[in-house]
Amino acid sequence: MEKQIKDQIRQIDELKEQIYEHENKNSELDIKMEDQKNVFSDQIQDLKKELTKAKDVEAEVTKKYEALKKKYDSDSQLQKKQLENDKQANESRIQELEQQLKETQDTFELAKQSWIKEEAVLRQKHEFATF
Repeated sequence: MEKQIKDQIRQIDELKEQIYEHENKNSELDIKMEDQKNVFSDQIQDLKKELTKAKDVEAEVTKKYEALKKKYDSDSQLQKKQLENDKQANESRIQELEQQLKETQDTFELAKQSWIKEEAVLRQKHEFATF
């Protein structure tokens, strides 16, 4: 019976040793898990900071884009109006020049007819004078 007790004590000691080893492994794993948790926590914080910066940059770029778009729209409207005014001014100028050209042509034609008549009269006088 003594041998049985000694065997049971030995088994208890072995089990206690196994429990101790398992507790040590668990402690090591707990420390590793805590370290990994801290690493992940730091990474999450860094990613949150990067996300905040990216959102700020996006908001700034969007604001600049909206301002540029507004300026572009305003400038293009102004240019469109200016070009339309220039077109109307050019059309008006063309009409004036066409009117002046017609008047000049009419004046020239009248003068040409007058010169032809004058030439005919002068030839007639010249022929009459040479007889």
